Amino acid sequence: LNRLKECPPMLIRGATIIPSPTHKFLGVILNQEFRWHKHTTYATAKGAHYAMLLHCLSKSGVPMKLIHQLYQTVVIPHTLYAASIWLHPTYNEESNTTIHGSISTAKRVSQTQCAAAITIMGAMRSSPSDSLEIHTNI
Repeated sequence: LNRLKECPPMLIRGATIIPSPTHKFLGVILNQEFRWHKHTTYATAKGAHYAMLLHCLSKSGVPMKLIHQLYQTVVIPHTLYAASIWLHPTYNEESNTTIHGSISTAKRVSQTQCAAAITIMGAMRSSPSDSLEIHTNI
């Protein structure tokens, strides 16, 4: 496979099969260049959607402990499914330095996590996200 070459259509038993730009396989969106931009956008949007649904549940009087449990059992697995493939680390613990990884994706996941922490704690939007993450243990 070559990232620079376009795949030509295939002809099998007289039927022309035109290649698609993306394909969803086992819940992961792949493209012909093996880039993960489409999947990271999809996964972070799905996580934000579930975090918003948690916000709606919390407004109806669901206890904080249950919202926290729903966050850990629903939002995190849906957001970070197959993250070992598409999420590259942004920090090297061995050399104590930052590295060039999935910085924009990490920021979007962090925004979803902050919104969920605000929902779990019932805090104001201007609350510092670091302290909310510590208090909610996420």
